[in-house]
Amino acid sequence: MQNDAKEFVDIIVPRRCYATNKILNARDFASIVITHQAENQKEENICLSGFVRSRGQSDAALNKFFRSKGLLSFE
Repeated sequence: MQNDAKEFVDIIVPRRCYATNKILNARDFASIVITHQAENQKEENICLSGFVRSRGQSDAALNKFFRSKGLLSFE
């Protein structure tokens, strides 16, 4: 939740899976968080659920993320 000054005031901000956009619950022990730090020192977290990892789609999700940032090309 945000206040009037657009600051986050919640104690816990739920994580969302990058590939499926579903909220990750506390009991998903197979989920991972990868932190990517760009050249401008801005950190971005990539969360992948255990469901995505068990189906073997985590590599495709990471390729999609890095391609959207311009760090990966398939030319």
